[in-house]
Amino acid sequence: MIEHEQARTAARLANDRKLADDALRTVVGDLDILLGQAEAQLRLSDRGRARQTVKEAVPRFVAISSLAALPLAEVADILNLPATDVSTVTDSLIRHGGLSPAERHDALTGIELLRKQLRQVEITKDHSLLDRIIRFIVKVGVLLGIAAGSALPAALAVGDTIVKEVVKAAITALVALALQRTVRGVLAHGDDLRTTARAAHTALVDELSVITALCDTPAYEGEHTVLRVRLAVRCAIARIATTSVPWNRKQEYWAVLDEITRKLANDPPTTLLHLQRKVRAFTPPPERRPGTGPA
Repeated sequence: MIEHEQARTAARLANDRKLADDALRTVVGDLDILLGQAEAQLRLSDRGRARQTVKEAVPRFVAISSLAALPLAEVADILNLPATDVSTVTDSLIRHGGLSPAERHDALTGIELLRKQLRQVEITKDHSLLDRIIRFIVKVGVLLGIAAGSALPAALAVGDTIVKEVVKAAITALVALALQRTVRGVLAHGDDLRTTARAAHTALVDELSVITALCDTPAYEGEHTVLRVRLAVRCAIARIATTSVPWNRKQEYWAVLDEITRKLANDPPTTLLHLQRKVRAFTPPPERRPGTGPA
């Protein structure tokens, strides 16, 4: 999808309407596939024995204040959700251990609304509407990918497994909440892409400082998994934030993010130190000066 989106951007910069419209149709097809994957994952989220584990674990996490260490506020922020929604999701997890039938139905309705907007884009060739939709769908796809476990560290002990289940349920619930507010969430954001990319990169660099804590004895059960999850989420947010930003080092940057995510699964923390230096060596896309082209 990213390759097709870059082709669309290049065609628009060259004022080649035909090529841009052809690329638009391809991007719409790619996004529809991402929505199909998100829909399948939401439908599967009501299955399994993990719901009871989450229902029992969340109140305990709240009691010892370890829930605040999870990167749920960061996930809410990237989805343009207010911080109060984290409490809403926490309450829902305590009651249901995951999405309630009504919440799942509303989230699936949000996906269907996005599909209708994609069809509108394809019919009208409305590039500006696609610009607004694409970022939201990428957020949904990447974050649900984390919730599915593709970017979460491997569980090493019972406490780590419980942390992972809570993280999966919470991220899925936050994405579902954003989908329930699809129209507002897609159309309302007006943040500067470069500013967002720089902020995400800075936050990732700051988060990488926890690598040294991974070498210490855990302060509480599951702490190392919490720290690894925080890093995985920060890598995902940095990817999301740079998706639509013209930057000639983007693929190189993403390769480093992918390597960090892979090593978070099982590798000792010392193997992450050189990647910390690699990330710091990148300079996020600068602000565009008047009269200049894309960075």
